[in-house]
Amino acid sequence: MIRSGASGSEISRRYGIAPRVLRRWKQDVAAAKELGFVTVQIADGTTPAAERAMP
Repeated sequence: MIRSGASGSEISRRYGIAPRVLRRWKQDVAAAKELGFVTVQIADGTTPAAERAMP
């Protein structure tokens, strides 16, 4: 849990990310006109044979 008022450095240390990455994410969110979620499907990395056969 992140407490209100926590510094960016404190948050980045807690979650093991570089402070510059956290700042960039914050800038990206601030610049976004609309926030939302997308559906993500995680695959095992293999490509079905039918897809490999397509030119």
